[in-house]
Formats: sequence, C-alpha cells, structure tokens
Amino acid sequence: MNLDRIIAVRNTKTLYRDGSRCIKVFSSSYTDSDVIGEAFNQASALSAGLNVPKLYEVSENNGRWTMISEFIKGKTLAELIAEFPEKLDEYLAVFIEVQNTINNSTCPPLRSIADVLSSGIEKCDLTALDKFVLRSQLQLLPCGNKFLHGDLEPSNIIIGRNGTPYILDWSQAAQGDISADIAISYVSFMADNEAELAKMYLEKARSVAGTDIDTVMQWLPAVAAAMSVNSFGSKREYLLKYADNAINRKGDNK
Repeated sequence: MNLDRIIAVRNTKTLYRDGSRCIKVFSSSYTDSDVIGEAFNQASALSAGLNVPKLYEVSENNGRWTMISEFIKGKTLAELIAEFPEKLDEYLAVFIEVQNTINNSTCPPLRSIADVLSSGIEKCDLTALDKFVLRSQLQLLPCGNKFLHGDLEPSNIIIGRNGTPYILDWSQAAQGDISADIAISYVSFMADNEAELAKMYLEKARSVAGTDIDTVMQWLPAVAAAMSVNSFGSKREYLLKYADNAINRKGDNK
C-alpha cells in the first residue's frame, strides 16, 4: 500500500491515491461501527445500481481504519463550479439529477433518517431542552423509504473523464423522505455562505422531487443541529445558531 500521494485532506480523514485505488485513512476518533457502517452504505449504493466507486477492502492497522475503493479520474462538481462559474446552471442541474437518481432508489437495510439525525442531535452543543424539542419535532415529520445520501454537496460528486458522475462519501446514508435529503443539501449550501446558490437549488430540487418548500423547511432545524457535530469553525457556529434560532423563533433563518 502506497501512502505517498495525498489527494485530499479533511478534518478527520486523509485520502491517498495508489495507482487505480483510492485509500481513505480515518482518524483514531472513528469507531469500528463508524467505518464498517460507511462501507456498508457504499456497498448498498453499489447494489442499488448507483454510480459509486467499487469498494475493495476495509481494514484496521495500528489503531487506524482504512477503506480502499476504486480511484475515479476527474473533477468534483465543486471544482468545476469554481473553474467555470458561467456554467453554474448546468452543474446545478447535474447535481439535482444525481440526487434525484439516488432518491428514486430504495434500500430497506439502511437506518432511518430520523434515527441518523436524532443521534447527531444528541451529540450537538445545544441545551438538553433544545435537543428534546428537536427530537420531538422529528417524530412529526413524514417517513419514507427512499435512499438518501445524507451529505450530498458538490464536492461529493466527481465527474469522470467519460462524463459519468460518481457519488462519494456515504457515511450519512439513510432511508426516508426525500425532503430530508433536500434540506441537508440546502443547509450545507447556506452554511458555506452560498445563499443565492442555496435558493436556486431549493426551488429546482423540490420541483424535480415533487415536494413543497414548507415540508423541506420543517426538516431544517434538526438537520442543522445534527450537521454541526461533524462541522468546524464558522460553519459549525452557523449551524448551531440556525438550529437555536429556529427552536426559539429568533430572527429569520431563510
């Protein structure tokens, strides 16, 4: 295994390229269930017929977990948007088409999105009362059995050299109502200070999915609180403030 060529460094993971393989090395904070769960989700996406890098191996060495997958040559949608901003509408359409393809699949073995978000809420830095309110609100939101990526953003879609989009990072995958997945992507755009892009995305995505904005908006407080757990710096502060404002009716979060 060659770990000499780093292709990406994230807060809790480092990605390397070794020929035709992508090697993801997790920080020591990841548990066995975290890594095996992500591998299961990625394998489930493959089984559902989605464009996902092939999964080759999951192993543990010296207290660090490693996941080895197929290396996809190409650029992420985030890189393409930055390089060709005049093509934003085109790339946004690709993003929404990819998400819609995921959401039109099903995968019964996956956790429910309500359980995933509830687990995140429990770990976030809000008061016990606020957490109780958010978990209570989750119980009132629509259920579903659609495949949800749970963390879809432009950096998680890579366009291969043949033009095929491949979907990465399946750690938060779940099943549930499509509106939840749209809410997650919308909040991610907002937290990255892309308010105009977020609004464009929301209008087009909910139209394609056939859901309404009010339903999407109902997911936002729980989504923001749960997403804050794996976020850092100003993004984490924004997400916590958003959740707190929504619970306590402070200001306007739209």
